[in-house]
Amino acid sequence: SFDVRSNRFDGALPTELAELASLTGRFDARSNAFTSSLPPAFGSLSAVRRLHLDNNANLCGDLPDQLLSANKNTTNFTRAGTALGTNCYFLEEEGRALSALYASSGGASAWSRRAGWMSGYACTNGWYGVSCGAGGAQVRRLNLEFNSLSGYIPTELGMLSVLTSHFNLASNGLSKSIPSELGALTRLRRVFDISSNSLISTIPSQLGNLATNLTRDFDLSSNQLCGTVPAEVGSLSSSMASSDTYEVTG
Repeated sequence: SFDVRSNRFDGALPTELAELASLTGRFDARSNAFTSSLPPAFGSLSAVRRLHLDNNANLCGDLPDQLLSANKNTTNFTRAGTALGTNCYFLEEEGRALSALYASSGGASAWSRRAGWMSGYACTNGWYGVSCGAGGAQVRRLNLEFNSLSGYIPTELGMLSVLTSHFNLASNGLSKSIPSELGALTRLRRVFDISSNSLISTIPSQLGNLATNLTRDFDLSSNQLCGTVPAEVGSLSSSMASSDTYEVTG
């Protein structure tokens, strides 16, 4: 048997464990904090009688075919409390943020265009409205203007801290409040636009953090916002060229 259950191990399960191919007893790694996907080489563990991976919440990805076919009995192969069988991308900050937007704004039912979304990785599967850096490394631009989004802006979008060009959800049907977490998009240099929606409540002062790099467009116009404009947000106007857009009207 190989038994490391009920500890605090984290990170990916090492590929070298596949060298236990002759193991016929129990492989038990449950109740830890293992992450990422199982190495394809784990298919060589098909001879084990009991395989326990449950209660590793961030263990994800496809199961090696050989391993899956050899362990059809769920009593002998336990994986409850894991994300095995799902795309690991949706456990990463970028994937979590984009999938949260898709779920909260009617991606599956309301969006006019949704090509590529929720399949593979945003930067390699050509998700509509998403542009990435050189080599498809990370999302740099999100532009879903005029795309029939409904529902609300999720707080998870604050995780897209690597955005450098556009954050544009303008001219849709988004409602509820503006998440203060959007103030974390401090690398934005060009456009922050959530105008022409049905957003309510006050403007979070955290949006003033966008003044760090934003020099072109900041647009909250044509919503149902109320209250006063926070001084922190007012400071954005001084960071922009006079020919560019700074609008916060309701």
